[in-house]
Amino acid sequence: MQEYGGGAEDAVDNLMSHNFFANLYYDYRTDSKFTPYAGFGIGFAQVSVQYRTRWQRSRNADHISVFDRNEPGGELNQRLAGALTHDEATMSDTMFGYQALAGVDYQVSEPLTIGLKFRYAMFGDFEDESVYKRLRGHDPVVGNPPTMPATYYIKTDDIQFWGVSLNMKYQF
Repeated sequence: MQEYGGGAEDAVDNLMSHNFFANLYYDYRTDSKFTPYAGFGIGFAQVSVQYRTRWQRSRNADHISVFDRNEPGGELNQRLAGALTHDEATMSDTMFGYQALAGVDYQVSEPLTIGLKFRYAMFGDFEDESVYKRLRGHDPVVGNPPTMPATYYIKTDDIQFWGVSLNMKYQF
C-alpha cells in the first residue's frame, strides 16, 4: 500500500549557529618556539535551521488507510486522496553548551604567533514548533469546530561539532 504515493519529504537546510563562550586556557611552557595549550569553555548558542516538510497522499483512495478501514476507497479516504501537507519554516532555539579546546602555537617573531586549534563543542537538545501552511489540502486548523492552529514539533538530541582553525596572534 502506498498511502503517500505522491511523495513524502522532510529536509533541513542552512543550519546556522552563533556561539558565545567564556574560555579558560592553560599554556604548557616549553624551551622551543612551540607552545601547546588546552582549554575548556561554557556558553550558549543561538541555532536556527530552515526546515521543510511535504507529504502528498496517493491519488488512489484505495491506498489510503486512515478512515473507513473496512471499506477501501471510502468517502473520507476519497476526500484525502491527493491531499497535500506542507510547510517551510525557520526554526530556532537557544542552547547551553560546553567545549574542549586544544592546540599549539608557533612563535614566528617576537610579536607574531601562528597556531592550529582543535575545538569540540556539545550542546543540549534543539526544540521548536511551527504551524503548517497547508494541512491535508486545507487551512492548518484542527478541533471541533476547527479553531486551533495545527502545529508540528521538531527536536534533536545533543548537537555537537568538531572544528579546526588556523590562528594568527599579534601581541601589542
